[in-house]
Formats: sequence, C-alpha cells, structure tokens
Amino acid sequence: MVNRSGHDKSVDWWAIGVLMYEMLFGMTPFFNQNQRKLLKKIKTAKVLFPDKSKFKIDYSDEIMDLIIKLLDKDKSTRMGSNGGAKEILSHNLFKKIDVNKIYNKTMEPPFMPDVKK
Repeated sequence: MVNRSGHDKSVDWWAIGVLMYEMLFGMTPFFNQNQRKLLKKIKTAKVLFPDKSKFKIDYSDEIMDLIIKLLDKDKSTRMGSNGGAKEILSHNLFKKIDVNKIYNKTMEPPFMPDVKK
C-alpha cells in the first residue's frame, strides 16, 4: 500500500505483524513522528527489537522470527501470503497449541481472571 502498487491479502498479514509488535512493545516497529521518515522506514528499515536486558522485556526467538516473517517487505515471500492462516499456524511459535481445540472451543485458557460481580 505504501508503494501504491495495489494490495491484496498479504497486507493483512503485514498488519498482524505490526499488531503483534505493538502488543509486545507498546509502539509500532517503524515509529517516527515525521511521516516522510516513517514511510521510508516502512519501505526500507529492518525490524528491530528492544534490548531485553536494558528494557527488562522477555520475548522469545520464535515471536521475533514470526514478526520478522510477517513484516517481510516482499509481499510474495511474506509469511501467510501463500499459505494463509495454515502457514502462520505451522510456525514454531504455535507448535504447542492444539488449533483444533481452539476451533472447537474446547481448549482450556492458560489464565482465567478472578472476576467478581
């Protein structure tokens, strides 16, 4: 979309990568207040991750790998662009998750908040 060359479903996988990054770190992967610089970073910059020890953030190599693959600048090789959700769910990040249990709504959530009315 930024290159104004049209877009397809691959832009949705890009958006998922941006959303995952934002949920983990509280900011966009290519943040810049200057719109021209922001667009240039989106087009050319590598995805950088905050220093784990400096910012006391813990994240896995698997989540980094998935985000990098979702934010691939080349939409033809971007994860999900050719295999859809099945390609994404086959990533190592999801290897311990039984997707069928999610689809069938039988998976026990890893955390249940104690909600009192």
